[in-house]
Amino acid sequence: MEDKLVSFPFAEYRLHNFFSRKADRRDSISSKFFEGGGMGFGNVGGNFLKKVSPSLPQVPRTTMTTTRSPLPAIVLAAGFSRRMGHCKLTLTLDGEPLVRRAVRAALDAGLAPVLVTVRPDASPELLEAVSGFDARMEIVPAPDAHLGQAESLKAGIRRLVARFACPPAGVVVLLGDQPLVGAELVRELTAFYLQKPECAAAPACDGVRGNPVILPAGAFGETLLLSGDKGARGILAAFGLRLMPTNDTAAITDVDTWEAYESLSRAKPL
Repeated sequence: MEDKLVSFPFAEYRLHNFFSRKADRRDSISSKFFEGGGMGFGNVGGNFLKKVSPSLPQVPRTTMTTTRSPLPAIVLAAGFSRRMGHCKLTLTLDGEPLVRRAVRAALDAGLAPVLVTVRPDASPELLEAVSGFDARMEIVPAPDAHLGQAESLKAGIRRLVARFACPPAGVVVLLGDQPLVGAELVRELTAFYLQKPECAAAPACDGVRGNPVILPAGAFGETLLLSGDKGARGILAAFGLRLMPTNDTAAITDVDTWEAYESLSRAKPL
């Protein structure tokens, strides 16, 4: 394939060329789609670089088959927890770190691979929290995480594209600070998305759009154009965001403050 990604540093260039020929409608996307606001992603550089090099190890490419493959996932875990002043992702609920619960939900839902994006200077506690899973899970460094939340997502997209000869049908993006999101919600959202995989998808509870979200393959190129704290709301809209109604409040429950964490802790044992 002419545009097969052969070198990690050229991911944006190759991916842009691939999609610019595939979807003329995306030529209409203007800068207004990238203005302000996040897509709900938590804003989840080092010693870590010595452990996980940005020159990521070669992983055998996944090829497309006649059997539908599971969707991959990206768990965003490269934030700074500025509002808490403490790495919230290593806080525990039911004796399990918040970020580990997110990874487990993705794996239990059958997603693969599950890419966990982390800061280059990720703490030993965070790395320990996401250790011990099977080979479907991979830690991905986000070297520019300090520039804003978009960089964590972009790092995951780059790595995802590097692992596939052809882009997968989409990617499920989970937040490391939504500890109540379980495999059932992820499975339901995935099934909903696959009914119309050219459109983005997200759950909605009590009229509020929540997370995880699923980005279609056609959105990968535009996602790599994001920068800093500019979120992907415009991209979701441009790709016909479909909302899946749910009564599961986990979709709109996150841990951004000590008050939110203490409230969850009172409802569930530590």
